[in-house]
Amino acid sequence: MRLTITSLCASVLAPLSMAQVPDVVEHPSRRVACSLDSGFVAAGPQARVIPVGEVRVPGALNLRLYFERTNLPDGTRLRLTSVRDGAIELFDARSLADYQDYSSWFNGEAVRLELLVAAGTTANRVRVIAADAGEGFIAGVQTICGPVDDRVPSTDPRQGRQHPTGCTSWLIDLHTVLTAGHCTASTAQQIHFNVPLSSSTGTIVLPPPEHQYRYDTTAVQRLSNGVGQDWTVASTLRNATTGLYAGQRQREYYTLVTPPALAAGQQIRITGYGTDSDNRDRSQTQQTHVGARVNGSNATALGYTADTTGGNSGSPVVLENTGQAIGIHTHGGCSSTGGFNSGTAFNRPDFIAAVAAIRPLKRPGGYRLFGSGCGTGTPPSLANGGFPDIGTSMAIDVTAAPANAPTVIFFGARLATPQSLASINMPGCNLYLNIDVGIALNANASGQASLSVAIPNSSDIIGTQFSNQAAVYAPGRTPADVVVTNAGEATVGRF
Repeated sequence: MRLTITSLCASVLAPLSMAQVPDVVEHPSRRVACSLDSGFVAAGPQARVIPVGEVRVPGALNLRLYFERTNLPDGTRLRLTSVRDGAIELFDARSLADYQDYSSWFNGEAVRLELLVAAGTTANRVRVIAADAGEGFIAGVQTICGPVDDRVPSTDPRQGRQHPTGCTSWLIDLHTVLTAGHCTASTAQQIHFNVPLSSSTGTIVLPPPEHQYRYDTTAVQRLSNGVGQDWTVASTLRNATTGLYAGQRQREYYTLVTPPALAAGQQIRITGYGTDSDNRDRSQTQQTHVGARVNGSNATALGYTADTTGGNSGSPVVLENTGQAIGIHTHGGCSSTGGFNSGTAFNRPDFIAAVAAIRPLKRPGGYRLFGSGCGTGTPPSLANGGFPDIGTSMAIDVTAAPANAPTVIFFGARLATPQSLASINMPGCNLYLNIDVGIALNANASGQASLSVAIPNSSDIIGTQFSNQAAVYAPGRTPADVVVTNAGEATVGRF
């Protein structure tokens, strides 16, 4: 496989003055052409793993792959693995389309590809046509308030590091994030949570793709007109590997409120991913500092003396005594002799309207397991593939059943109290739902059965819940020769 450079994608920052400058850091990359094509592959009667090959760009710090004419039939997935650290990303046809045919970013200069083809499928194919190769970073400004950098390491789960434009983004609900307006000119940005320490020279290390999230390019609103007029409100996509939104995985997010009137003693906390020239392994990892709130330069600007550096743009401006976010950090203005750093206040009508418009766009559908299976040995159990979002399909899977076992998946409303099945010779077994309908199918030779459930494309059913549980023919595991699985409860949402 021969890789050749076709174009240079790096953009170099011009020198900036220290008077209120954007707090960003750039991560340039170069686009490299490549040719890796599995061709069309038929699975045969059994699911199988097909090694495809490896994309390698010597000297690259990190890689992102670009696909074209890739075909992943139902049940087939594409697996990408970093050769350096073993980090994995999984795609099906829907998630690859959502990611606009780009992978997430991988540490190192090489990524290995495999097709996990579903039984009975044909025309499985993956085709890579290019890679973006990371080349390091261009450090931003150092806007430390006073002679000493007072930031300390932090592990707040609500904010992540934007890449490749080095900024900070933060959650206000399960899928909505905020950052600075000057951070999102490119639609190819990602948000990385749970960021590891950098190298001893300050070079960033990427988290695994399961902690990387793409912006939904159809749900971004932004303004980038300088201090007090600089904000982005965006929705994220579900992670391709986990199927979760960032807020579902991180489980915490900020409350956003209108800033109170400036008063003596107010303290502002800034937590984000700025560079660090003193502790290189902390550079562009999460750090935090508290400083005094001061007058901003205009009516929609916030001012404060919390330390920031390049990469802090987009950080939440948090009122320390309440823990509530009152705006977005955007510009540095501090120096060793004075000044203050600035952000955009959550009092602008356009900013407020954008939040109100983006937040309702998604209501994540969910699937939660509860209860337990029964019978001797390992009981069969439920799992889900995809989520119950309107206009899509999800899979309800039964695993660990006896080979080729007759199976029935039941649907109905969840019971307030589980019903024991001991009276029908199934001791230790419980029914968790009122049965409305049952669908019969057979497990395969590996003890797996899967049912595709189409969710109607109607907003009227958003929020509707239904439960399911499976009964499996399992001779000898109960006196009745039948066992039941645990149960699952689905909540219909909108993707």
